Amino acid sequence: MKQIIVLNGVHQAGKSTMGARLAGAFPGFSFYGELGADVRSRIGGSPTDHDEGFDREVIRVECARDRLLLGTAIVPIVETWHIGNMAYALERSPRLGSLYERLVRRKMAVFHPFVILIDITEEVFAERSASKYDQKTTMALWRFYEAIRRNLLNIYARFKIRSAVISAQDTGGATYSVLVKRLSEEGLMPSATISHLNGSL
Repeated sequence: MKQIIVLNGVHQAGKSTMGARLAGAFPGFSFYGELGADVRSRIGGSPTDHDEGFDREVIRVECARDRLLLGTAIVPIVETWHIGNMAYALERSPRLGSLYERLVRRKMAVFHPFVILIDITEEVFAERSASKYDQKTTMALWRFYEAIRRNLLNIYARFKIRSAVISAQDTGGATYSVLVKRLSEEGLMPSATISHLNGSL
């Protein structure tokens, strides 16, 4: 099976920052950003919108990219992936639940994901969202993202997915160091990489 690392977490958690930093620092990794954001830029709307067409398009483009992941010789770090997409779809498009159930089970027969949930508090989310949303919108989004987090944890348990939760109150060195340490503990970083890390922290 193909080993992949999946970064989950709410909007503003730092998934893109951490994934890009890892891939930039270590040649054994490549980073693949969240496709849902690309689809949203084309279709428009809010993350909380009930739009089954949007979630079906996310499934289509994510499945298409899976072929690229399978063809790479190095370890892909994937933002959100089917696991995270399912967590969103269960809130926005619950009729797709059974479709996602079958899809994720098929993917788990091909891919071997280790998932890291990058966790932030409501206060950190509000601080990072202050320039984008008013207070009322921020509060509504946080309630939505709390439901997404619950869905993620349930998905990990249901499909017996290896996972870890990292508390991330910054997007800098502290969170990054914890992330790399956790990957090292899982044996997902080669010995040469660990030696390099120990010399740079």
